[in-house]
Amino acid sequence: MPRHLKGFTLIELLVVIAIIGLLATMAVVSFGNAQSKARDSKRIADVKQIMKALDLYYDENGSYIGSGNCASTIPNTGWCNSV
Repeated sequence: MPRHLKGFTLIELLVVIAIIGLLATMAVVSFGNAQSKARDSKRIADVKQIMKALDLYYDENGSYIGSGNCASTIPNTGWCNSV
């Protein structure tokens, strides 16, 4: 009566390890892309919020911040031409 050895062969273990490594690599790459898209969305939301804040300031004051007093820029770098 022959004895059957229980367990996996070296080839079977190497194939399984290779498949797990491939799946892990794909997951890491996908996670990196998702992080990049999330950062971009956050930046866009921040810029939109700044735009809304500037619009609210304009509605209350009739001009944007720093657009009416060129002498307030020290040193005057030349961006305000109404001096």
